[in-house]
Amino acid sequence: MKGVLRLAAAILAYAAVVSGWFLLRMPRTLDLPDEAGWLVGEAGAARDAPSLLGAFRARGLGFIRVTGPFPPGLPWTAGSSGVWTDFWRLYVLPEPRPAPAAGPTAPAAAGGETTHRISGTPLPGRRLSVSEPPGLPDLGATGEALLLTHRAREALVAYTRARAMAPAAPSLMAGEAEALLALGRPREARVLFWRALQSAAPDADLFDGLGRALAAQGRKADAAVAMEQAAGLGYTNAARWLRAARAARAAGNRAGEARCLEAARTLGTAEGGE
Repeated sequence: MKGVLRLAAAILAYAAVVSGWFLLRMPRTLDLPDEAGWLVGEAGAARDAPSLLGAFRARGLGFIRVTGPFPPGLPWTAGSSGVWTDFWRLYVLPEPRPAPAAGPTAPAAAGGETTHRISGTPLPGRRLSVSEPPGLPDLGATGEALLLTHRAREALVAYTRARAMAPAAPSLMAGEAEALLALGRPREARVLFWRALQSAAPDADLFDGLGRALAAQGRKADAAVAMEQAAGLGYTNAARWLRAARAARAAGNRAGEARCLEAARTLGTAEGGE
C-alpha cells in the first residue's frame, strides 16, 4: 500500500513539474493600454521592427490585447512610432484571436477588447486601417475635438504636433487634411488625403475627404470618382450615395448620377433626403 502511495505521489509531483514547465513556456499577453509605457519605451530603444520583436520574445510575449485608448502624454517620437507601425504591420496578425485559455494571462477578449497573435516571422505586406496601430490614432484626440467645435486653425496646430510624433499614421494625416480643408487649403488637403490612402486600407472616409478636396479645387470629374468610391466602400450608407450622385451631377456625368441614385433608392432613400 505504501508503495502505491509513493508511486501516486511521484506521479503527481512529476505532473506538477511538467504543468509548471508548460505554464512558464506559455506565451504571455501584453495588455494595452495598461502596459503602453513599456511598449513606447521599447519602441524608442529598438532600431527597427525585428529589434522590437526581440524585446517581445525576451519578455515571453505572444499576444497583444487592446482594451481601450492609450493615455495621453506618452513620449512617442517619429522614430518610435515608425518602429511600432512597422512591427504591427509585419508581425501582428490583423484578425483578433482568443488568447490562451490557460496560462498566466487573463481569459480571451470580450466586449470591446481585441486580442492579436504575434507572428514569429514577417507577414505578407498589408496596409493598415485608420485605427491602427493602437496608440497612434489617439494622438489626434485634441485635433479632433477642436475640429468638432469648428476651431480649424487650432486643430491644424494640434494635428501638426501629433504628426511630428507619428508622421505615417493615416488617421493623423486625415485629421490634418480635414483641418486644412476647413481653412480653405484644398490642394494641401488633397495631398494628405492621397498619402493616407497609400498607407491605409481602402477607407470610405478617406475617399470622401479626397472627393471634397478635389471638388474644392474645381476638379469635378475626379471628385465624382472619389465620392463614388467612398459610397461603394460604405455601400449601406444612403447619404454617401446621394453625395456621390450630386458630385456626378456637378461633373455632368448623368450615367454616374443615375447609378448612384439607384443605389440610394435601393436603400430606401430618395434624392433630397439623407
